[in-house]
Amino acid sequence: MKRPKKVGWLVLAAIISCFSQPSSFAGIVTFIPPNDPDGATQNPNTNNGYSGGRGIVFSVSEQINVSQVGLYHDLTSTNIQFKLSQIFSTTGSVNDTRVVLRDGQRVVSTSGFEWIDFTFTPLTLESGQSFHIEFLHEGNANQHFLYNNLNVAFSIAPYTGIEGSQGGFAGTGSNVYMPLIRVLDDRQDTETNVPEPSAIAVTLLVPIMMLGVRKRRSCPRKYTQAWVS
Repeated sequence: MKRPKKVGWLVLAAIISCFSQPSSFAGIVTFIPPNDPDGATQNPNTNNGYSGGRGIVFSVSEQINVSQVGLYHDLTSTNIQFKLSQIFSTTGSVNDTRVVLRDGQRVVSTSGFEWIDFTFTPLTLESGQSFHIEFLHEGNANQHFLYNNLNVAFSIAPYTGIEGSQGGFAGTGSNVYMPLIRVLDDRQDTETNVPEPSAIAVTLLVPIMMLGVRKRRSCPRKYTQAWVS
């Protein structure tokens, strides 16, 4: 007698394979303006304003914790610095009254454009407050990746009023271009909580195994004997 098709186990294997694939980290937020989503490579072998600092300003509409900031850039043996500050205005000279909350620096060499990330002790950004992420370096970059958002602020919830900055100024003609910046926040543990793939697989495994047991118990004994012969 033919063995029954083990469809249940094939389905289970497919589910486990699917959920075992690497998944993107829900807490990484990349700031891309909707009016120039492609950006462009510009001004090779220039400093292009980084000696005075390039970055973004924004406010937050809910409390979040951040633990990393990153810049997409192309450098060779260059000391680059970041500053994450609380600011009290998102236009004009935003650094005049800033309070630097996190900063750091290191010498970087990239292979073409790469993310340059700085990790730090988690920092709480309070709802309703405004902040400035800024990167600075002397000397020339190999090339620059910039967006031309034309000083049009945009939002990626809960980040609001996102705008480029250059030389400590935001919302003015000197900073129509903004660099590609990302942050790592903790929202995957709260609003965007995503279960681990292994947990999902185990959750699905139990009912499928129970279904298989029930089917075996409901079959006549002669069929059970045929399966294991």
